[in-house]
Amino acid sequence: MQPLDALVLAGASPDVPDPLAVAEGVSRKVLVDIGGQPMLWWTLRALRASGRVGHLIVLGGEPGDIADVAGPAECLPGQAELLDKVMAGLQRVAALHPRAELALFVSGDVPLLTPQAINWFVDTCLATEADFYYPVVERAVMEGAFPGSARTCVSLRDGRFCGGDIVLVHVHVALARQELLRELMARRKSPLRQARMVGIIPLLKLLSRRLSIAEAEKIGSRALGVRGKAIVSPYAELAMDVDKPHHLAIARQVLASRLAEAA
Repeated sequence: MQPLDALVLAGASPDVPDPLAVAEGVSRKVLVDIGGQPMLWWTLRALRASGRVGHLIVLGGEPGDIADVAGPAECLPGQAELLDKVMAGLQRVAALHPRAELALFVSGDVPLLTPQAINWFVDTCLATEADFYYPVVERAVMEGAFPGSARTCVSLRDGRFCGGDIVLVHVHVALARQELLRELMARRKSPLRQARMVGIIPLLKLLSRRLSIAEAEKIGSRALGVRGKAIVSPYAELAMDVDKPHHLAIARQVLASRLAEAA
């Protein structure tokens, strides 16, 4: 397959400083030090090492973000609003590679991401047809890999799941559905707000834990006019973003152990 372009979110809100960034004394959360490198560096390193990524585009970044990154990479600064960053990134992909069908979106604050997890996700996505693919991780899998991570989970009929931090999208479908993207991003931190987009019955089923993943896919695809696919992942790394101090402590401990094992 052709290498994928990867768009990595690395900016910061000019109006609402991130508490973790403030506590660690950096301007953006993705610059918080873990194992002697910014957490963004670890994210970019995993993407490049996967062998699946061609061009890296750091959204909201600065030139120093890619100074030590091998291979083709660039920064797209500015665009305070998240959707503006996303659309600028997709437009850049379309300009660089007009025939590109798919692109990866990755949060810059997933320093525990591994090439193996990325490759598994991409391969699993490509085995089915959809317009966008989104990983979910069972709570037991998450806590088994990262005890005490206490990620936000949604209770479904299939179990309790955490949302991931990497998405595979069809470039031109996403470019054509800007308003949908705006709504989804505005509600991305709240599964209940997302459920309200598709109607009262799915919302009630979600609240009563009677909604299954398969039902959610069908309801969401029909209501939003795009084909979405939830990918149940055995790799907890796909959902282990660093949001809070205890997440940072876990990331530092895990990376220290990995570095010691590799030495």
